[in-house]
Amino acid sequence: MASNIFIYIYPFNINPYQYFTLMNLKHTKFSFVNYLLRSIQHKHLFKMNVFNTISMMSKGFDVESIYLYSLNKTNYKKYLPDSAIPKISLNSNNGYWPILHDKFVFYRFIKDKLPTGELLGIVFKGEITAVDGVFGYAELLEGLKKSNKYVLKPLQGGNTTGILFLSLTNEALILQGKPIDQDILKSTINGLNEYGIFKFYEQHKLFAKIYPGSINTIRLVTLYDFEQKKPFIHASILRMGWSRSAPFHNFQKRGLVSLIDNETGLLSICKRKDENGRITHQSNHPDTNQVIEGMVIPFWEDIKGTILAYLEKNPFLDYVGWDILVTDEGFLVIEANHNPGLGFMQAFKPLLEDPRGANYFKTKNIYAS
Repeated sequence: MASNIFIYIYPFNINPYQYFTLMNLKHTKFSFVNYLLRSIQHKHLFKMNVFNTISMMSKGFDVESIYLYSLNKTNYKKYLPDSAIPKISLNSNNGYWPILHDKFVFYRFIKDKLPTGELLGIVFKGEITAVDGVFGYAELLEGLKKSNKYVLKPLQGGNTTGILFLSLTNEALILQGKPIDQDILKSTINGLNEYGIFKFYEQHKLFAKIYPGSINTIRLVTLYDFEQKKPFIHASILRMGWSRSAPFHNFQKRGLVSLIDNETGLLSICKRKDENGRITHQSNHPDTNQVIEGMVIPFWEDIKGTILAYLEKNPFLDYVGWDILVTDEGFLVIEANHNPGLGFMQAFKPLLEDPRGANYFKTKNIYAS
């Protein structure tokens, strides 16, 4: 079904069905061994109440979640357990997960339908292939000379793994913030496979004011309401970097997150992990001292209206984590996730707390509390 997508969008000189067979879903089976190893190796395991920990683990939560959410018998029913992650992979998005699993496929699918950053080329086995028009190594260098910046990202995978930032400053090539020569650039590209070369876009001045050392983006999670037969926004989070996480904003790497009010776009107090893995709260940015709580996300009405209208026309995408960059001119959908991480989202808003969310996971045979 979903493999038919590749017939008209895949650019490489291999059979698109071959690529589909190589595009494997992650987290499709629950591994009790891995689950147990993660829990045993958690650095705070032996500081936690052993009886409560065993009780919560029997409900499907790993030690990290128990520790992060302070789970106990009075609150655990609001949270989707870690044991449900494989079923999310298998049962959500009606078999159309490849659209969300690969950045090139996703780009082709949403181009001209949603605002998105331009994908200029694909690095396949060390060679640059243009997505549209002409784009190769020479065009990459020419673009840098014209003050363009680029982001090189693996076509599959997430959590900022493998992302490279490329620019030209004072005639010096800069990769990951460090000067390099053309030989190193060529060698780097030659070593890449199934990477996308995306045009870099500057973030909104408000987000740069919060912290300019990272690209601060929105994660917006949508689900499908089977009773009302329409999509809804479960929760939205602004993710921000700081000196301990830059150039990234990952919550798992101690980046800051702030809940966005779905109605108003108003930002809440920030949360982040401290050095002990506990959630701390603060209203100001730890480096810039910029007040974050109470700020309003620019273009918020446009963002949520556009995403929900798109999903009305594509209801088979029933559980999506959207990554959105806000610029001074509007917003761009950077990518979307088939099985978005539970950690930082549930730290603000547990997935089962909203009856619509609980009904979604029950209807999709993912989890029933």
